[in-house]
Amino acid sequence: MVNFFTTMMGLFARLLNALIALAPWVWFAIWLEIRDVFYLTANLFRPSRRVGSVVPPGHPGHGGTWPKFLPPTQGKESRSPCPGLNCLANHNILPHDGRRITYSQLSYAIQHAFNLSPTLADQLTASAKLLDQGRGWIDLHDLNALNVVQHDASITRPDIAFCPDQGYPHPDLVERFLAYSSDGVSLSIGDISNASGNRRAECRRINGQYSMTGNFLHEFIGSGGGELIYSIFGGNVKDLRVFLSEERFPDGWEPKTREAFGHTITKAQLISLIIEFNIRSIFQFGHDHDGAIWMHKPSGPLVLDFDSYFFADPGKVPHVEALQSDSSTFTNSSGQREQTKSNDTSSAVSTNHGRVASFFPLQLKLEDQVKALSAPPPGYCITGLVAIERGRFGGTGGIGAPSQPCEDSLIPPVADHAQNTPNHHVPDEQLQCDKELERLIDCGRWDNYKTYVSLTNARRIRASVGTPERGRSSDVISGLKFEYFHDQAPDVLGQWIHEIDGGLELSTGEDLQSLIVTLKPIGFSSSSPTQEICQIVAIHIETSQSRSVTCRAPRDESAPLKTSVYQTQCDSGEKMVAMSWIFNMRADWLRSITLGSHGNDQVIMVPELTPPWDQTQKLYLTTTNSAESPTSETVIAVEACMQNEVIVGMSFIYPSGKASRIGKCDGITTKVSIPEDSRVVGFSTERKDEELKAIEFEVEPTSERIRLCVDSLKNTVTAFYSDINRRDVWCKDDVLAGKEKRHIQGRDFNRPKGSNLVRLYVSSLGFYSFGALHELEAI
Repeated sequence: MVNFFTTMMGLFARLLNALIALAPWVWFAIWLEIRDVFYLTANLFRPSRRVGSVVPPGHPGHGGTWPKFLPPTQGKESRSPCPGLNCLANHNILPHDGRRITYSQLSYAIQHAFNLSPTLADQLTASAKLLDQGRGWIDLHDLNALNVVQHDASITRPDIAFCPDQGYPHPDLVERFLAYSSDGVSLSIGDISNASGNRRAECRRINGQYSMTGNFLHEFIGSGGGELIYSIFGGNVKDLRVFLSEERFPDGWEPKTREAFGHTITKAQLISLIIEFNIRSIFQFGHDHDGAIWMHKPSGPLVLDFDSYFFADPGKVPHVEALQSDSSTFTNSSGQREQTKSNDTSSAVSTNHGRVASFFPLQLKLEDQVKALSAPPPGYCITGLVAIERGRFGGTGGIGAPSQPCEDSLIPPVADHAQNTPNHHVPDEQLQCDKELERLIDCGRWDNYKTYVSLTNARRIRASVGTPERGRSSDVISGLKFEYFHDQAPDVLGQWIHEIDGGLELSTGEDLQSLIVTLKPIGFSSSSPTQEICQIVAIHIETSQSRSVTCRAPRDESAPLKTSVYQTQCDSGEKMVAMSWIFNMRADWLRSITLGSHGNDQVIMVPELTPPWDQTQKLYLTTTNSAESPTSETVIAVEACMQNEVIVGMSFIYPSGKASRIGKCDGITTKVSIPEDSRVVGFSTERKDEELKAIEFEVEPTSERIRLCVDSLKNTVTAFYSDINRRDVWCKDDVLAGKEKRHIQGRDFNRPKGSNLVRLYVSSLGFYSFGALHELEAI
């Protein structure tokens, strides 16, 4: 039986023991601050130590003379994540084997070697005491524990998740850190802030066990390491390269901290706060010696949500010609010309090949808030892009394009490629269409991005899936890449991240005719709660030469799917000319842009659709049987495809055996015939919400009604249907409109005067939103 009294006494005893254990630490902290104020005040009245005597006489390092350096043998000597402690051990100021070091030894050594105040030396040693097991001493290797001395996003070591032994530096990380020096000579506070911010951003992306997100205390402690580098070494790059890479003192070196009573806690914390609150993540991409793209942060430099997107093509990137933004130009301390902007927006770049990459939200483009920035002056070429994050407050604090002098021959002139440049310009009417579509994928988001490609002269199509480290799931299609004939520059639709096998090679004159997009619903739009938002898991493309390809991402087979279909008829005057892809961190919306057909004055759409909903799939009542010797033929049969008591696809079949199809074709099919020498003059649809249940055709001259419906509606009188709630009728004669007896919701559409029904259409809302296309009779 549980004893309540024993339980409460146990809790009280544990709490009392915790308070007793905490009391010495509280007294230590209070006494430490009192002493530190004394040393800080005393430093104001005592002269600084003379150069050459910063380390007191009789101590190792006096006059810049240090004990002989003996590098450690990995696996034999004990070493820590701290370069300073390792350096002291390598010079035998601490035991060379790094073992059984007392806390008083530790405090005394770092105080005099680096000219720290006794209080700061005691504070740094106190963190080591957290690992004390009652022994009164530690081995340097004991400090490998996460977030004691070691912390993630170190400037000299990979995170502990990737490198459990933190005892030895990684020279490549050291060089990356030192490369942040503005002048190549020393690291300023701003340089250290930038380096720290970028390192944190990188580790946050690649380390699934990253421990510093939202933890100000650990971030502040991390900035404390940068403070000591700045104060003790003066940020000197030459000295730091030796100290951080080899963990030894440079010959003749002595601390730059010359205060009489040493560098105090108060001063160190003040500089640490300055570093921490000025941290800005700078993300860059440019060229290495092989011309391949490189990045400090793989999620992409120019997006508002830095952890969500990757836009850059990982292949060769041509020279950038211009950067569009609100900007100013200046020359930095290293003589490079830099073009920057101060607004919290994003940018676009255009290349000498005529390509344009937009890195700003759709809303920004529509509101015309982006201004063009001129190309660098003659003799300069842009070497990369830089985005600066606004520290702890988020957002983009600035965007720039550093440029360097280069030979003019390295920059191909724009004119060399002008005649081979595809139309990458997005027509204004398509921007407005996408603005309307934006509400389907959360219109309130500022990270809705748009990509647009021309299909003119397309030669090859390839597909990409996402990768988790770049903010996109590996089970969704992230983008398509289009290559063109005549050496035109390739273009990317969506996001090009990780290419998958397959693709489609197009021949000259071969056009895209059908686009079927398979979608995975992931939720509902915040601005339109009934509208599902989806990600793309497969794209099926068919061409005018009856060739096809399906680009499919690996996925969970149990996930529910839906489809969106775009189709043209090559013999109807229609042509699929472009594609548009809107996306954010949650959802995608892909559509095709078709020209021809009902876009002329002789064809009337009933009901009339406005962009972007006027992109339709069509069934033709009359078509031609051959492109070489065209002969008109009329539909003789209609076939419906059904899944789960819903009509999901339909085909019109012609005497030659040719068929035009819309929707899905993988399901149970049922077929009806159209009498010979008859034509369809009207039709009606019956549905329940967004599910098509039946379609009925009226034909002449027999006035017969031919019906296709799901099994549950067969042999049932329309008036008594229980599983449909809407019936729309397209009447054969305008005088009949409005006279149909109606027992459920719906509309009657009249036939425009002097016209004939020539096609049925399904709008991009889904395979339930039908309409009619009427062609005016020739006068």
